[in-house]
Amino acid sequence: MKKLSENSSVQARSQFIARTCVVFLMLFVGIVPVGADTLKFGSAEVRFSEGIGVVFVPIERTNPQAGDQVTIQTADLDATAGVDYLAINEVYTFGATETEISIAVKILDNPQFQADRSLKLTLSNPVGLTLGSPSETVLIIEDNDDPGVAGPGAASTNFYQGTFAIATNQLGWVILGGGFNTFNGQTMNNLARLLADGSLDPAFTPGTGPNDRVLSIVVEPDNQIVIGGDFTMVGTEPRNRIARLNNDGTPDAQFNPGTGANGPVESLQVMADGRILVGGSFSKINGIDRSDVAILSSAGALDPGFTPVTPKSLIGHVAVQTGNHVLLGGEMDLDVEEDAHVTNIVVRLDVLTGSRDNSFKVSVGDIFYNIVSGIAVQPDGKILICGLFSSVNDVPSSCIARLKIDGTYDETFNVGGGANYWIERVALQADGKILLGGLFSFIDGEPRGGVARLNSDGSLDDTFNPRGGANEEVVNAFPLPDGRVMLTGVFTAFDGYDRFRFATLNSDGSLLRAPLNITDYSLVPGNELQLTIAVEPGRDFRIFSTEDFAVRSLEITGRTARHSAEIQRPINRPRKFFYVEQGD
Repeated sequence: MKKLSENSSVQARSQFIARTCVVFLMLFVGIVPVGADTLKFGSAEVRFSEGIGVVFVPIERTNPQAGDQVTIQTADLDATAGVDYLAINEVYTFGATETEISIAVKILDNPQFQADRSLKLTLSNPVGLTLGSPSETVLIIEDNDDPGVAGPGAASTNFYQGTFAIATNQLGWVILGGGFNTFNGQTMNNLARLLADGSLDPAFTPGTGPNDRVLSIVVEPDNQIVIGGDFTMVGTEPRNRIARLNNDGTPDAQFNPGTGANGPVESLQVMADGRILVGGSFSKINGIDRSDVAILSSAGALDPGFTPVTPKSLIGHVAVQTGNHVLLGGEMDLDVEEDAHVTNIVVRLDVLTGSRDNSFKVSVGDIFYNIVSGIAVQPDGKILICGLFSSVNDVPSSCIARLKIDGTYDETFNVGGGANYWIERVALQADGKILLGGLFSFIDGEPRGGVARLNSDGSLDDTFNPRGGANEEVVNAFPLPDGRVMLTGVFTAFDGYDRFRFATLNSDGSLLRAPLNITDYSLVPGNELQLTIAVEPGRDFRIFSTEDFAVRSLEITGRTARHSAEIQRPINRPRKFFYVEQGD
């Protein structure tokens, strides 16, 4: 039986998410300067939206010495620990080369409309160093809720937070899974369903939901939902990492996978005959040996005929059926010396017996960069693979490639320089174009912040431009029938606008935004005009006035975490006309 490794892509991705989103100290190594060892905050004030999940506060240090210490504490101002944020009170010991650390403060989202709130972060009790100025900083939580409307997106107190899985049902409604406690301000543990207008479906009531991350979702033809992930319970029902839900979100008692999987389930596919293909980094299903891949009956029972023997060096991540075969992709377990070769990263198995097709030989990357985290099979049988690698079959190919049906490299697919970092997922549009989501910032030298679209020949699609892109990882770029693209991941902004771990793009890659306009106006005492404007949170808005529509004057510029703002301006003669814009 193969030992489960801690180097799987789920765990690697989780470690990345933890490193960038929820760790309490993130360290940077720099050049050691000469002089007194002083410590101070980078700024005296930090503003951010309530929906951010975690805010990082930098602390600067000069001439570091190993063993120096400082106490780091939060304190309420008009924010409340445990309600608005999680308190910190700890002593940190520095290493000799640490010139900067970032304190991660967990921010709690809620659906109530409130005033902005603040807390204080303080440095004290220095040992071996001197506190500089500022030694305290005020953190201002800008409430992201409008009156009667909760703030958008996913938020969490989970250690690994984000939206990691997405699927649609027969009605076009969207099912999202991940690591979150709320969605659109409402309590939704790791699973939510959205109606066509983007609002939460009130008929979807999974109760307390899965007790840990949901990493994969597939919807059956009858709209029942199969989920996989890290969870061990769904509501009050024991379900180890795989479960089926009824259309209303409650566990389906007719689906019985026994003791389930003993490791994360990362991919699911409903096969043509109704059976369910399961992929992930597990070694047993219902107590029976099944390394990385298994097939379940429509009732959840393990298929006894499909008995794959996967390479000991393989940690599985994604399984996809193609014709009479199953493709399994993953990465190398560096702790396993036997079979530790990059030809074992993508394997092809017989769909009935699970036996390996030894004629299908694919060499991916090298011993350190060899992750295949996404597979998509084109209608012509050619195979797209993505992940974190630098070559395929000894041909330079950075993080994305296409294989012919027999596993040989398809030289007609040319991505040029490829991606500069990990491509998490690859998805096919109906028109043959190819969507990518991941941790990359460039594709073939062109800026593409975590999301890109390729033409069918692999060239970058210039008609799809995400502009500023995502500020953090995009896990899925999911195509919709109308040409729009939905994104899931750990990002908190897209193209500079607040988008908390979920966003929708237009078919040209631009962010789908709400209309920008003046929604109301009224006169207030003191001869002033009060304007209520609808804006997109996260970017500066500007209000202009004009007397003749030929010359405009800037009246005010501002920024809000809400979708609306109220502005008061004096009324002066001659008559003025106002309009609002929000900038690219």
